[in-house]
Amino acid sequence: KMEKEWSLILKASGATIVHVNQLKGTEMLPNVVLVDSAKLPPHVVATHPRTAGILKDLSKIDCQNTIPMVDLSWAVQCLIQRKKLEFNSNPRFLLDRERKNGTASDLFCLKVSTSGDIAVRYEVGDTVSISQREKTIHTRVVAIHKNCKGNGFDLKVEVLDLYGRHTLMDGGRSTPDLTIQETDIRSHIALLSSKDYRSIKGGYIDKAHDIFMQKKNG
Repeated sequence: KMEKEWSLILKASGATIVHVNQLKGTEMLPNVVLVDSAKLPPHVVATHPRTAGILKDLSKIDCQNTIPMVDLSWAVQCLIQRKKLEFNSNPRFLLDRERKNGTASDLFCLKVSTSGDIAVRYEVGDTVSISQREKTIHTRVVAIHKNCKGNGFDLKVEVLDLYGRHTLMDGGRSTPDLTIQETDIRSHIALLSSKDYRSIKGGYIDKAHDIFMQKKNG
């Protein structure tokens, strides 16, 4: 379902989507291979058979490994910034197609299953609410690491200071960092500029628990 929805979004943005089977017997090569890195090792024990098959077929077509493979975050940022970004403009974009260089120390995202069995993707830099000792805390994800026991992921997060009901601010150097497990994450939160926040304030937002205004330091 996600693949179909992303195909529609990318086509609407001007991209041409081709299946690897369409390339067989031709001299055509795609400009880029777009994947969800959260579905590749070391996030998972083994690559999904369908994805592994596509990458294997692609290797036969592109023997020199010249076609870049990029993470879904690249497409997201291209849409947000309304321009095509360079693949090497952010370390999370460009992936090793052979997965030889991917280690548990350079993770930028993970997926957490919800109670409705829906996998939600979280990335380094996201603002999220977490639960600690039955208390909700608002934080920003700083780093993601494979659990040392090998049975999940740990996240390093920095705590955001809450002012009133709907204002959050970075605490600066005095902000405590916490190490949490992926199961501690509750949801994403939207952190808006004061201008954007005020433009939609009222009605739903007054009762929302996941939309906040960003307060600048100083």
